[in-house]
Amino acid sequence: MGHTISRKSIKKIITILTAAILVLLPVGGSIREVHAEGEESSDSGMSLEHEKTVTENADGTYDLKLTVKGKVNSESSKAPLDVIYVLDRSGSMAYPMDHDSQNSWENNGERRTAASQVINSMTNTLAANENLDVRFALVTFSGNKSDYRPGGYRDEAWNDAEIAVNWTNQASAITNRTSPKSDGGTNYQAGIRSAEGLLNGKRQNAKTAVIFVSDGDPTFRYRSDGYTEGNGSSDEDGKSLKAGKDAVADMQTDYFFTVGVGPSGNYKKLTDLANSAVKAGKHASYAGTTLANLNKAFDDIQKQITELACTNVTISDPLSDNVEMVKGADGNVLAPQVQIFDASGNPVNAADLGITASYDSASKSVKMQFPADYKLQEGYTYEVIAKIQPTETAYEKYRTSGYTDQADAGTGTYAGGTGFYSNQNEHAALMYKYGEQNYTEYYKKPVIKVHPGNLKISKAITGLEDNQEALQKVLQNLSFTCELTKPDGKTETKELKLNTDGLVWNAENNAYEYIFTNLTPGTTYKVNENDAVPDGYDLTVSPDTKEISGQIAGSTTSEAKFVNRYIRSDRVLTIAKRVGGNMGDRTHAFRFQVQTKLNGKSYTGGISYVKYDAQGNPVSEEELKNAVAVENGVYTFQLRHMEKIEMTMPYGVEYIVSEEPEDYDVQITKKVSEEEEQKLDNGKKELSDILSENTDLTFTNTKEVQPATGIRQTSAPYMVMTGAAFGMLAFFGLVYGIRKWGDPTGE
Repeated sequence: MGHTISRKSIKKIITILTAAILVLLPVGGSIREVHAEGEESSDSGMSLEHEKTVTENADGTYDLKLTVKGKVNSESSKAPLDVIYVLDRSGSMAYPMDHDSQNSWENNGERRTAASQVINSMTNTLAANENLDVRFALVTFSGNKSDYRPGGYRDEAWNDAEIAVNWTNQASAITNRTSPKSDGGTNYQAGIRSAEGLLNGKRQNAKTAVIFVSDGDPTFRYRSDGYTEGNGSSDEDGKSLKAGKDAVADMQTDYFFTVGVGPSGNYKKLTDLANSAVKAGKHASYAGTTLANLNKAFDDIQKQITELACTNVTISDPLSDNVEMVKGADGNVLAPQVQIFDASGNPVNAADLGITASYDSASKSVKMQFPADYKLQEGYTYEVIAKIQPTETAYEKYRTSGYTDQADAGTGTYAGGTGFYSNQNEHAALMYKYGEQNYTEYYKKPVIKVHPGNLKISKAITGLEDNQEALQKVLQNLSFTCELTKPDGKTETKELKLNTDGLVWNAENNAYEYIFTNLTPGTTYKVNENDAVPDGYDLTVSPDTKEISGQIAGSTTSEAKFVNRYIRSDRVLTIAKRVGGNMGDRTHAFRFQVQTKLNGKSYTGGISYVKYDAQGNPVSEEELKNAVAVENGVYTFQLRHMEKIEMTMPYGVEYIVSEEPEDYDVQITKKVSEEEEQKLDNGKKELSDILSENTDLTFTNTKEVQPATGIRQTSAPYMVMTGAAFGMLAFFGLVYGIRKWGDPTGE
């Protein structure tokens, strides 16, 4: 049987649903998502300032840094905050911080400078807070009595204060105007009145803070018509203070703070002024007797206007396969470090707060833990820093496909660029509890880049430029054995030969080269050379070990440089003279000429020579100079019977030996090294060849005179000579007999 719903029941259901909706509807009329206590939320309306950066170091390692900062408790992505500085510009702001002075030479603006520094510091800090939307304004005030002169007042009404900077979100607009010229007395009322006018222009839903900075009690005030009155030196009747307090009492602001500058006895009334801000949510007064005290005062003010209470904070960052923790000299992982800075940038001891960092090798995670009940301090920066480096996996990826990942903005050295991610996917997380709600926020993703090194094999060859045949023989046999051992222990071996394996000529460097590219830093190498030595050359190799070893450094090119210096070996050409035959003159000097060439051109390089006499003794250096004439590769000298000359010259030099023609028969005998002598009967008195071995040449000149046919003919010369000899003996005997006959004594 069916059921019908009466009109009365429908009204009751609607009423119940409406009531339920109203329970969920907060003040303001918008419906918000409701989470059960302890449930994790990723609601972007609540966000702590946090960042992750990877910053490269000079040694190729990286500093992985994750930070979290306190933020204003706001349900929007950025909380609006309007700040007004009301700054005293009276003449005493030029005085020293620790005493009053009427001496102009002491009035160096110390109080003015100190006030400017702390205001600027706070302004820059607030402007840099990514979780705040801050606007600033600056009011400056002093006071000068309105003197009446015939014709009217010399001063103008309502002019003891000015809006130096109207509402702006540019910190520099404030910091450029916080050190105004010091002049006149002190008119609290004027400064507060101008600040009230600015508050009329505050943003809806923005918190407001008025910070009143002065170095003295009030001495001036406005009359009802806006002209200044007071004695400028004291406020005995309290009217100037009352004018200021009345103005503050009407001020609508969330925070009102007074800050004194200089000796505290000068501004006792600032406390009264602060206590008069009855409509302010918070008010307080500070004594900035020193610059340090001023900094503390502004730190406290900043803390109050950006108050936050987050607990159960944890940071976790699992490393990707692209990076690994750096190890120390002992082989152990360098532990992550914690750094904490207060709102002024001063370091805070993490151990005192119970905040720690660690590395879990099982999950490859860098972690930072806070005590469960610890509350993040507004303006504090909490950092965990781990030292990481690229892995061999990253280098393999780079060698095969280059960079594959895109970095987020604001994430360190390679922000916005390509590289390899340092964390696993999007798991780098900040977890915390705010109120009764748990939140998890993810960090942006930075990248690292690898910095591979290169190894260049370089082979330079000298000394074969004039012998292409020998050079080609060397190149055909040129080879290297290269052994590369990566940091993970894996070893690769490669044989290199000319052209086929990439060993090519580099004309600029005058060498044959091969380059191993994109090697992992820390890779060790050994390069061995296999040499070829052509005939007739001596080889000098650098290095003399024929092996070069070393280690690859990042972003550099290591070089295994081999230099082969080929020098033609020396050979000795010996030229000897022999004289024979019945009419051969063994005392006669025969003239020789030796012409030397290399590759068809006269050889004028170094050739040494030694001449030996008939007894086999070398002649003196002086005699040698006169014995040999040298001109453009041609050596001219003379040899007698049994004399010889040794000429030492490089392998491969062409020699042409000629003897000056005379009426002798010439027989040239050649002996190469230890081989048997060869008789060369070429009918000429000249011989040419390439000197490839030690060579002995003997030139034998023979002259024979044959007698006529028959005995008479053949003996006639000897008979003539014999008769001549007997005739001479008879002549000398006759002369001797006559001398003796003429001398009876026989003497």
